[in-house]
Amino acid sequence: MLQGRRNNSVTMINSLGTQKMGQRPLGRTHGIAVSFACAIALCLSFGSGNAAAADFCVGPVGMTGCPLGSTQYAQSEFEDAIDATIANGANSTDAIYLYSGRYESTTGFNTGDSFVRIVGVGPTRPVLAISGVGPHDGKSVLTTTGPSTAFSNLKIEIPASNLNIGIHASSGGTTIRDVEITGVGSSNATGAELGGSAPEIFSTTISLPYSGGSSTAVRAASANSLQIRDLTVAQARTGIHLIDSQNASIQRALVMAPHGIELVDSPGAVLSSSLLRHSPTADAVTEGFSVRTAVTTGNAQAATQILNSTLIGRVGSSSSGVVAQATNAGSATTVQVDSSVIFGHDLAAKTANAGAGANVNLVYSRYQGPASGSGGFTAAPSAHTISADPGFVNAAIGDFSLRRNSLLIDAGNPAAFDGGSSSDLAGNPRIVSRGAGNVRDIGAFEVQNDAPVPRIAILSSDGTTATPVVFSGSTSADPDGDALTHSWRFDYAAFANGVTVSRRFVDSGYHVVDLTVTDSTGRSATTSYWFRLDFGALPIRLRSRRVRTRKTGQFSILATCPDAAVKNCSGRMILRSTKRIKRKKIRAASYVFSIEPGTTRRLQLRTYRSFRRALRRYRRLGVSVQIIDGSKSNSLVAANQSSISLLAPRKSRRR
Repeated sequence: MLQGRRNNSVTMINSLGTQKMGQRPLGRTHGIAVSFACAIALCLSFGSGNAAAADFCVGPVGMTGCPLGSTQYAQSEFEDAIDATIANGANSTDAIYLYSGRYESTTGFNTGDSFVRIVGVGPTRPVLAISGVGPHDGKSVLTTTGPSTAFSNLKIEIPASNLNIGIHASSGGTTIRDVEITGVGSSNATGAELGGSAPEIFSTTISLPYSGGSSTAVRAASANSLQIRDLTVAQARTGIHLIDSQNASIQRALVMAPHGIELVDSPGAVLSSSLLRHSPTADAVTEGFSVRTAVTTGNAQAATQILNSTLIGRVGSSSSGVVAQATNAGSATTVQVDSSVIFGHDLAAKTANAGAGANVNLVYSRYQGPASGSGGFTAAPSAHTISADPGFVNAAIGDFSLRRNSLLIDAGNPAAFDGGSSSDLAGNPRIVSRGAGNVRDIGAFEVQNDAPVPRIAILSSDGTTATPVVFSGSTSADPDGDALTHSWRFDYAAFANGVTVSRRFVDSGYHVVDLTVTDSTGRSATTSYWFRLDFGALPIRLRSRRVRTRKTGQFSILATCPDAAVKNCSGRMILRSTKRIKRKKIRAASYVFSIEPGTTRRLQLRTYRSFRRALRRYRRLGVSVQIIDGSKSNSLVAANQSSISLLAPRKSRRR
């Protein structure tokens, strides 16, 4: 029988283990009701706990984020949806989509050993809390014993009592993602308590203010291969506490707690790209530490690694950056600190060796303060003490990223990067080297190369299409001092490279030039510049001064189209007399021409009859040349010989 988690309660299910949207949840009875259409084998599979996966939606009908075909529950029926996942069998990965709102239970919510995903949907995270008047000592808001359970996009409120837990997942395989856990007024609270194989916490924020008691953001007991990424501990007395948990990986964690990370009999932990510091609010906690390892088992455990992390203390509170303790005979522990900075502690390292060895080793790191204790402390030649500010942007307000003149830049381990986060605490690429090779910075943050700043200047232009426009990108700059390459694009089509380039534009109107500058690390930036050009006046050279006409009125002149023309010089040439004849200037000739750029041609023209009569009378008349432009690219004018003398035909000699 598919037993529910409430006393004497059994959830009825249909042959598919689901209901259609809009149907009321199936009622409870002391027996199991199934559809008559259910095949015998399928019915037996329900009895054996192998039901098909089902989706359940808790909230208003038609809620966003709810898959089609899901079973609908009202907001007050969240526990009924949990019962349905339990009844569906431990081997079925069910999903409960929980809409925005507040969900309370006097005892907390328990998913049992079901394989369930609880996903918050809607405009805000749904809130899970304990209801009723307290005290609520020793309660868990959300509990699971299922080995493949996932909780995402939720907010957990721990009651203001003693020894309460936000999420309790003891059997392994649980994934907590994008969850907010708070415990205002709670004492000795735990945000997430984990166990078993390969539990995971991703992109989660935990804030547990404490007063007169203690609090732990994440506690893991016998949790092997724990994965923590992008965890923020906004406040707690202890950030992460591991007991008998092997091979934990903690990446990009921001932990603000006087006791940062405590590892007890938990070998092989790797901390990378993380920032550990006291909480922003002042507290009286003494004997604080950033990372503490302790071995009590009488064994020599695998080393703890601290890679590219920033460990910040508070001078005067007897705080230590790294603590290594071997508490009894045969016990041994080693902490390897690589490419990290220890700053603001009274002691950089503290060791207590009551066994086979307690050692702290530093390579390619910077540290402030002495080392103390009965164990070993080794700072390789590549590790250096610091007494002044290591180059943080603004430590006073909690900004421990690096200024551009920090000595921690490109000072980390030059060996191939292995074993830690490939990005820094801000999510930026871990290795961004200014010099030769790939060398990481020291600490949780990697200084990123800034993009260059492109700037365009026009060195030469007459504002027309007649002459090329000369552009310069020499005033472009790179904040990091890297060498720049310049790439140009004109009117979204033509391209050129170089600091200074020139371009002849064919058409009048608005044009655009784009400049892309790229630094030596591959970062680039682009800027655009719009400008207007008018048609330029290109002079057609008329190379004839005095031209004699024939008896037929024909004559010829030489004309040259400039090399600067981008198309043929074409149009109509009109010649008029410069002398007024009968009170007006008369037209001498007209000619339609087209001349290739850089070419001289002899143009054959014929005078009009009225002009021929006047020319026979005066024998010599000056004419002016007017050009009506026929080109869309060149505005043409006559030059050099814009006035020509036309001579009457020679008189015939009498014999």
